Amino acid sequence: MARSPLKNKHDLLLTRLAIREQVVSDHETLEGLVETVVSRYNSTMNRIELFALLSQTLTTSVVLDTVEDEWLLAALSV
Repeated sequence: MARSPLKNKHDLLLTRLAIREQVVSDHETLEGLVETVVSRYNSTMNRIELFALLSQTLTTSVVLDTVEDEWLLAALSV
């Protein structure tokens, strides 16, 4: 069984926020997504840290299974 790269609830919340942001804005690159999350949402992580987190969490099925629920995309018009 693969180990999740999520270290704490902030990693989980930032990953969920990034997924929602991507659905709404459809960024072409991970760098663009990171830039938006850091600047728009006043992230507690810097760009390098957030890029490292998201490059792991958004490509790991264990994490995606953890963060996806019926509320993840609720109220978004997609």
